Amino acid sequence: MTRAAKFVYLGALIVGLLAGACAEFYQDFPMFKESQESTDTMVPLAVTDYWYLQYKYSDPNDAKAALSSSAGLVEEMFKANPRTKPTGELGEIYAHLAILSDAANNPEQSSAYLIEARSWWTNPKGAAISDDDLKAAVKKIDDRVSH
Repeated sequence: MTRAAKFVYLGALIVGLLAGACAEFYQDFPMFKESQESTDTMVPLAVTDYWYLQYKYSDPNDAKAALSSSAGLVEEMFKANPRTKPTGELGEIYAHLAILSDAANNPEQSSAYLIEARSWWTNPKGAAISDDDLKAAVKKIDDRVSH
């Protein structure tokens, strides 16, 4: 056997052992399983990007339609897999719908959307948050998001 063949076989052996070790490590390591489970329960980024970009850059009617359809989709995802926790996303969607209703001078619909937003998006401190504070928080989030 030539010296080059020995190096090729040794390299193949090392690559095979490393690949097998990594595959077994991935299968037995619980952090990777939890990571996979968490990505299965998250709202896809395409959904959040879609409604946000429609809200930010399209006319109010298209934005409202995009937000409403995205809210329906996320709610259906939650019903299909109760382990998903889209509370923040849904609360934000409904708060944006309330802001659009305010811009359209429809305070009744805005109140209804804010009630829905509160049902999905709770204050981490447990205290009640006013309508204006909730809308201000969502606007502050919008200012920080770079799309």
